[in-house]
Amino acid sequence: MSSTLFTTTATSLHTGAARPVAAGGSAVEQTTIAFLHRGHDWIRGSEQCLLDLMARVDRSRFRPLLVCEQPTLARAAATIGADVVQLDPAVSDWTVLRSREARPALRKQLRDVFLERRVRIVHSNVSAILPIVIPVARSARLPVVCHLHLPVTDERNRRHELVHQADVTVGVAEHVVRPLRADGVAPERLRVIYNAVDTDRLGRGDARGLREALGIPDEALAVAWIGSLIYRKGPDVMLRAVAAARARGKDVRLLICGDGDEAEAQEYRALATALGLDASAHFLGYRTDVGAVMRDACDIFVSTAREEMLPLNVLEAQYVGIPVIASDIPAHYEATIPGTSAVLVRGEDPDALARAIVELADAPERRAAMRIAGPRVVAERFSMDRYVGAFEALYAELLARPRGDFGWVRGVYWPTLYTTWVRRNVRRRLGFGVARGGTANAALTT
Repeated sequence: MSSTLFTTTATSLHTGAARPVAAGGSAVEQTTIAFLHRGHDWIRGSEQCLLDLMARVDRSRFRPLLVCEQPTLARAAATIGADVVQLDPAVSDWTVLRSREARPALRKQLRDVFLERRVRIVHSNVSAILPIVIPVARSARLPVVCHLHLPVTDERNRRHELVHQADVTVGVAEHVVRPLRADGVAPERLRVIYNAVDTDRLGRGDARGLREALGIPDEALAVAWIGSLIYRKGPDVMLRAVAAARARGKDVRLLICGDGDEAEAQEYRALATALGLDASAHFLGYRTDVGAVMRDACDIFVSTAREEMLPLNVLEAQYVGIPVIASDIPAHYEATIPGTSAVLVRGEDPDALARAIVELADAPERRAAMRIAGPRVVAERFSMDRYVGAFEALYAELLARPRGDFGWVRGVYWPTLYTTWVRRNVRRRLGFGVARGGTANAALTT
């Protein structure tokens, strides 16, 4: 294989390693699972969920292989003992996936990797790369799992990204797979596996001196906000709500853990200044000890996300026993028990959020009850054992099926959406449904 196609990181960790030995002395064959990812060169929600899964999957049965371009993710995966193939960006530019010229070289890369590493299952951590992955997997008769961390809400994108052709699509929440259910995808091809809380990671760190270091008095109300400084996360709503709560006489201090594009982040710092929050809003940057920050330094956690899938920050806040206030989006309804472990308020409404913060600050008994309810919610619905076990069961289910199920003959899937789409296009071509003043001939020439 040409060394120009890809570079390999930490190949000594697993490649060529001895097979695990069973109690009777016979070797146990490990199944290699290729985990594919593309995205920013950072570790945030979807990247962390992927690392959690690769770190904890039963290594006596499964061998995790990460295929990606991102150096940060590649290093993290090698640290947890995964085999890593870091694709050469000069050949495998994931960012030009819609370019037909780029696809053959990228497919050849994946074919070579899958063949050399004896891959048996492909787990795609994003849907956008499926047009590259699906043809390679079908030719090799490999099952494909598509792990959706974002809902593909646009019908055209679902078709063009070949989401329906994944053998099983796993959504991190019910609302993520709902569009595919509406497309007529069979129930057995859809799963919901909730994200999980890494309790070990949350237990690390000590932030007991953070309040004093930031000059936050003991009697002040410290609010945690954790996330990337991007519009989708709603940091502008959070800042305006803190300003409104302070205008009501409540000494609210905001601890913002997160970063993002520097230009966009600077806009939010400027907004804080314009709102008079220079001494009250603390931009702490990206933190690896968010569990300690919430547990040791904060009184309430707030999420103002405009859109989420299944937010780790909300799950983590519940686990550490900090009361949660969040926007009333579908993901927050699934991630909490509204009224018990969290208070949900109308999104895009800083005044409503400010009222909720003040009311919860003045209700110590309610906060105490939420501190008890939150960890129970996480233990029952979002444990790491449940998360990893569900994926292991799915992998075993796919391995038990004949490989012919995943080839070109039996592997191509036709949901009812395709029939609807074909009929719609035929009618358009024949001139049916043409707007008043149009003609059938006009429709036939478009």
